[in-house]
Amino acid sequence: MEKIRAVKKKYESAWLNMPGVVSVGIGKMADGQIGIRIGVSDKAAVMKKKLPAKVDDVPLEVFYCGPINACD
Repeated sequence: MEKIRAVKKKYESAWLNMPGVVSVGIGKMADGQIGIRIGVSDKAAVMKKKLPAKVDDVPLEVFYCGPINACD
């Protein structure tokens, strides 16, 4: 788990600066593994960047969560 946290910390800012990325977290992925989950509002825009399935041997999963709006 420490390795996953370190990879998230290392790349989180870069991922969040990608168009369409709205969240980066650690959680259970569709295949049951624990990894980094990247929430997007526009999957097509993010997929053009061709995120790998793994970064530094930590699995990544891109999922559509839609836009996130802050409340007042």
